[in-house]
Amino acid sequence: MVRETTSMRALSLPVLQDGEGRSEVVISWDDSPAIQVEHLPPPPLVAGAAPRPEGLTYQGKAIYTMANGEWFEQLHRNLTRLATAALRRHRAAGVMSGLTLGWETALAEAALDLRLPLTVILGFKGVQSNWSLEHRQRFGRLLGKADQTATLFGGGYEPWKLRKSRERMVSRSDLLLTLWDGEDLQVREAITFARTRGLRVVNLWQSWVRYGDMVKP
Repeated sequence: MVRETTSMRALSLPVLQDGEGRSEVVISWDDSPAIQVEHLPPPPLVAGAAPRPEGLTYQGKAIYTMANGEWFEQLHRNLTRLATAALRRHRAAGVMSGLTLGWETALAEAALDLRLPLTVILGFKGVQSNWSLEHRQRFGRLLGKADQTATLFGGGYEPWKLRKSRERMVSRSDLLLTLWDGEDLQVREAITFARTRGLRVVNLWQSWVRYGDMVKP
């Protein structure tokens, strides 16, 4: 925090507080006053971590299948609404995403909607190869609009490749936005890694319960 001094005798300032109307505050002082100047931190670069789509509903795998396109599109819309609100709330400067199904794809979608820089880091070549046509089309559109892209490894799926790509994204970010129900081990791992790097971690699970219209059976 930085302090600056001035010799002014009085100062009339219009002040607008969150949720309130505009009011006038008069500050007066004698000699050698000190004005406290706040320097906000720079906007953060954001990464995300969340369970797979079936972990984002209480119905689990009973409802999540690649063929259930209608349900997945509703899930994507709800996730994108939450991602948009979160990026605005935290004044994001950009997004790092691996474009995995669910939360990371929604963060990428929200970044483009908000005209924020998008960096895509894929764990391995062919991440989308087993996805449905709709999912592959969305993947291609987001990848094509990214400002920067990188693929870390060749070959097929291996859990460690996704872990390495997540660590790469987190290590280059300032804020980790998670959807964590307290159980998912991969999200726990991402949170632990982020904390070792000194990142701020925000868990949006309770917000997701509202945005996702989740109702326990």
